[in-house]
Amino acid sequence: MNGRGVAQSGATENAEDTAIVERGMLREFIASIKKLNGVSIKLNKQESPPLPDFSCFLNEKNITVELTEFMDEKIIKEAKYIQATPEDPLCNQGLWFDTSEEWFHSILLKTINKKEKIYNRKQIYVDVLLVWNELVQLSLENTNSWLGNFKVPELDNIGAIYFQSWYHPKYLARPTWSLIEHPDIGSVAPVLEPNAL
Repeated sequence: MNGRGVAQSGATENAEDTAIVERGMLREFIASIKKLNGVSIKLNKQESPPLPDFSCFLNEKNITVELTEFMDEKIIKEAKYIQATPEDPLCNQGLWFDTSEEWFHSILLKTINKKEKIYNRKQIYVDVLLVWNELVQLSLENTNSWLGNFKVPELDNIGAIYFQSWYHPKYLARPTWSLIEHPDIGSVAPVLEPNAL
């Protein structure tokens, strides 16, 4: 059985809103690293957008972390249409669709390759690419299976890749998966903690 997903709000369009979301994603990622690996991380201050472009100090090393959003143009278009159509029964529920393995892999591969091309053109090397998903609700069990079978392409400008997913409010932690591990970060497995409140 394939997983199911829901597009809730569309991709963030406002630069300031995007910056706020991305800042929160990075802080959660750092919290996961500290909890799982016991490392000390200092985040450079970012006074204002645009983001992403973060630099962290990890084990006395300067680690560059770039965030990029996992998205699909067709899904975003459909979600925005439903949101703009109050009479549509899905307007207040979100857009449900089938998240098959091919669908998931194709979007993730496109997301990674797009960044790799940009870094290559600008001659930039990024230590960690953090792919985040705030748009689509994914089945955690199926996502774990898909990512376990995902073949990361050969990359020259990206050192490590992690995937951070949307999470249900009943959980305290946002699931994060390691696609290519950074040697100083290691594995960041999806650790879920049921919210007792």
